[in-house]
Amino acid sequence: MSARSFRAAVSRSVKFTLAQLLFYSGALSLLLSYRLRRSAIVLMYHRVLPADADSFSSQGIVVTPETFALHMGVLRRKLKPLAPRDFLDALHARRPLEPLSCLVTFDDGWFDNHRYALPVLRKENVPALIFVATDYIESAHCFWQERAARLLFAAWRAGAKAAPALAATKTPAITASDETQARRAIADVVSKTKRLPPAELTAWLDKLTSGLAALGVRPETNGDDRFMRWSEVADLAGSGVVTIGSHACSHRPLSRLDAATRERELAESRRLIEARIGRKVDTIAYPDGAHDDATVDGARAAGYQLAFTTIRGTVTPGTEPLRLRRVNLAEYGTSTTAEFLCRLAGLF
Repeated sequence: MSARSFRAAVSRSVKFTLAQLLFYSGALSLLLSYRLRRSAIVLMYHRVLPADADSFSSQGIVVTPETFALHMGVLRRKLKPLAPRDFLDALHARRPLEPLSCLVTFDDGWFDNHRYALPVLRKENVPALIFVATDYIESAHCFWQERAARLLFAAWRAGAKAAPALAATKTPAITASDETQARRAIADVVSKTKRLPPAELTAWLDKLTSGLAALGVRPETNGDDRFMRWSEVADLAGSGVVTIGSHACSHRPLSRLDAATRERELAESRRLIEARIGRKVDTIAYPDGAHDDATVDGARAAGYQLAFTTIRGTVTPGTEPLRLRRVNLAEYGTSTTAEFLCRLAGLF
């Protein structure tokens, strides 16, 4: 075990033990009630996938169906899940939210929101707000992170054959001896590549794709890294528990786009979703959470009444409705009731 893995294991053990002590002593319920006595918490999910799914999404955006079911059961028993309309009405009226109020949200529009999340939401009768990036719905494309990871995985499988394309793009070769190690190494490369300026990142990915293709190295499929069809989006909208919102069109950070492109994405995504599901759309989650004053002003001008960031925090009646904070949920550290409540209480 590496030093980093050992430290992670120790940290996980300490947090688990602390969470259990707080939970069974009753202190955790008191702490959560105090934190949410005058505010609501917005939960941010992305993907609900079985542990053996064929996915290259970051572990930071995935929960298993079992853990998601646990989360929704806890919300139904211990908190007060709000429908998006009730949440919006409370914010705009600036009236106090009930203690322990919460709102469930999902970003992106992955297929598993329909396949795995919807049955749980229905069973527990927990309302949810699901934001879709319209360019990806009913598309064979996936986000650059998953696309890059699959390219690197194909390169790892190809071995020496892929070396020229990797060298030409100054991409580290994945020399791991087994698939588990290879996936970890690929995740590290993708994480480091994310720091590149957008133009450089796009150029790197395009050159890597074409270079590997010229050598006959391509990903076989997108596996489970795929998005919903419009029929599934419409099914969610008609489920009685899900409200559909916008995640813009291209999933590019809106604050980095020129004014005309930003305005088009804000308006077109809303128009397209409304046309497809036959329902009003007045909520948006900023792609990557990226927003500035111009983005917020653009969202307001486009008719959105609620907009969500990825900044961690809670929501009070006086919060700006177009800069709402959320708490991200992933499998790690939330797979027990105690750990999940600690996350909501802001401890982990």
